Amino acid sequence: MEIIMNSQVQYYPLTHPQKVTWYIEKLHPGSSISNIASTLRFKGDVDYGLVEKAFNKFIEVNDGMRIKIVEQDGEPKQYISKYEYRKLEFFDFSKSKDALTDLYKWDAQMAQKPFELIDSDLFYFALVKISDEDGGLYIKTHHLISDAWTMGLLGNQIIEFYTAFSKGLDVNEEKKPSYTDFVFSEEEYKNSGRFQKDKEFWSGKFETIPETTVLRNRNLNHTGVKARRKTMLMPKKLTEKLYQYCSENRISAYTVFLAALSMYINRITSKEDIILGTTTLNRSNAKEKETTGMYSNIAPIRININGDMDFKTFTQAVAKENLSLLRHQRYPFDLLLKDIRGKHRTSENLFEIVLNYQNSKFVKGEHLAEYTTRWHFSGQQVESLTININDREKEGHLIIDYDYLTDLFN
Repeated sequence: MEIIMNSQVQYYPLTHPQKVTWYIEKLHPGSSISNIASTLRFKGDVDYGLVEKAFNKFIEVNDGMRIKIVEQDGEPKQYISKYEYRKLEFFDFSKSKDALTDLYKWDAQMAQKPFELIDSDLFYFALVKISDEDGGLYIKTHHLISDAWTMGLLGNQIIEFYTAFSKGLDVNEEKKPSYTDFVFSEEEYKNSGRFQKDKEFWSGKFETIPETTVLRNRNLNHTGVKARRKTMLMPKKLTEKLYQYCSENRISAYTVFLAALSMYINRITSKEDIILGTTTLNRSNAKEKETTGMYSNIAPIRININGDMDFKTFTQAVAKENLSLLRHQRYPFDLLLKDIRGKHRTSENLFEIVLNYQNSKFVKGEHLAEYTTRWHFSGQQVESLTININDREKEGHLIIDYDYLTDLFN
């Protein structure tokens, strides 16, 4: 690993999760494919000056948000930019005849607006006013500096800072852990015995590879990355039944969805050897769970369908497979893909369907400001179909987002 000092600026190599994002950006330059966006809305008499102050405190104590990317001799490097107080743009929708419609139109456009990657901020925040009793913060980050867990940290800390400022309380000025620590821990991992064991596990798992699991064949030369989102709200009663079933059978909700999706694919394609993609947290300790930055890794899960199994037995087999994946989740996906393609002399994708279960929670409490969140789709993706399941709001029901390529599905 090469660390470069230049004019008192320290440059670091990208981590492997960042490299995957960087490669995607290189394949689809000038796109919104790596954007993550949401709106954090406070209820009541919103003090926009304090919202801006809370945002700035978050940026100050989390250096991972201030990462900037440069290219040196064709290679991407990153550095931590100095903290400077930032004035936020203010958008007032309250005078509109239909404030929410105009807000939704605006935030959809913003979510699909690409970042300038080189030596620029990889975040964008703006103040939004919807009415005299409703307003807050529009948030957009790039995957090079953020993942789903980071967005949870971001929301929780800004809520806590805003609440403290509103009540005239002191806030914790202590700096949060630095993302640069992950650069060094990843290098240590790559020189460890654990890295070799993880490599051997994945090599054994893909000693053979089946045909890519698809719901509809795509022509890579003619299929773009334009996508749409269909959101489904799982009713509370059904969600309660799901959690009860999981509790009684000691399995996770993700396992049930994974088993159900695999069964569905088997029914309509007759495939018995299925590979799906999933996103893993890839944070191995408490310190990493407190750090903003891009940690999430991609992993393939290989599921064999046996028609003689009952559902309970099948879900237990899926749970066992998922547990083995999690034990070896740290092995970088870009290295895994390189290993498999080299071994089998193929350029095919490992998977075209991704199932994610996102469990990073936003804090709730009687002493915190009342708020709601809304997530925005970037409008572009690589895989044919991505299914995201989450219960971030702790509202008792699951939200299921189906993100699909418009060249393949309607």
